[in-house]
Amino acid sequence: VMPEASRQTNAAGAYHVRLCYGGEWRLVLVDDSLPCTRYGQPAFSRAARRQLWCALIEKAAAKLFGCYEALEAGTVEEALALLTGYPTERIDLKPRADNDDGGGGGGKRGGGGAARQQARDDLWARLLSLHESRFLMGASCSPKSADGQAAADALGLLTEHAYSLLGVRVVTGAPVAGGVARLVQLRNPWGRREWRGDWSDTSSMWTPSMRSALNHTPSSSDGLFWMSFDDFVDYFDRVDVCRVRPEWAEARLRVPWRLPAAAAARVEAVEVEVLETTLAEFTLLQPSARGRAGAAQPSDMLLLLLPRGGGGGGSSGGGGTTLIGASPRLMAP
Repeated sequence: VMPEASRQTNAAGAYHVRLCYGGEWRLVLVDDSLPCTRYGQPAFSRAARRQLWCALIEKAAAKLFGCYEALEAGTVEEALALLTGYPTERIDLKPRADNDDGGGGGGKRGGGGAARQQARDDLWARLLSLHESRFLMGASCSPKSADGQAAADALGLLTEHAYSLLGVRVVTGAPVAGGVARLVQLRNPWGRREWRGDWSDTSSMWTPSMRSALNHTPSSSDGLFWMSFDDFVDYFDRVDVCRVRPEWAEARLRVPWRLPAAAAARVEAVEVEVLETTLAEFTLLQPSARGRAGAAQPSDMLLLLLPRGGGGGGSSGGGGTTLIGASPRLMAP
């Protein structure tokens, strides 16, 4: 994000920041004149030990999107895509069938039965796999109801706030039914105000052996805390995942996309030659409308994977069509 030449302060106060905007890497030039409060502190993002990188990255993003105000109400998914350029996905922790309080988050709900438990087991397995793949993850606590906000606040959670999801672990010997606990570790990026429920720093659930197994040292000033997976699903509403794969090669292609007013659809084709059996990921991105008043709504987009050659038939034959992804209103962060 900060090129080598911009990693040290300079007399000119000019710095380059490298951000991935709408799927394209941009080199943004900014100066070190930062908006401050009347007390001489940076008005927005700031890092410990008077480091500048955080405020400079934020200023570069504000320049890309038009102003600081345009950065309000961002998501972890948007931020990770902007900073890394890697593909992102969003996992909803509140499926409609499980969302009895109207889309809220915050507060425990009863009912659900075997189907609800199976959905949670599947979600746990997915998060465990993503964590073991060392992908970057964040979680958002955004209760929709006043009761949900009050319940989250009472337990030390900040609402309308994003947390880093750092750990997904199964531990044995826990003081719970069956002796097995499913725990997640989160961090409040502010470095303070932490979860106060089960498995918090001061919780009686901890044993010396479990603290040792999880390398957990209680601290009120690091923003780190553990909580049970069930509480996590009850109080958080989504997980944003950035599929970081530094060893992969990538190719980016800009495709002009201008639909005539009377056109029903437009097709663009790109040929990909595969020389050996491989795993690949395809992503469609559109520039964000964030900060652009009156910007056109993003177009509906559909991605089809077509084997070249052959006459028709199913996807198992020489021809045919395989649908590998579709999303209405698919829009890049």
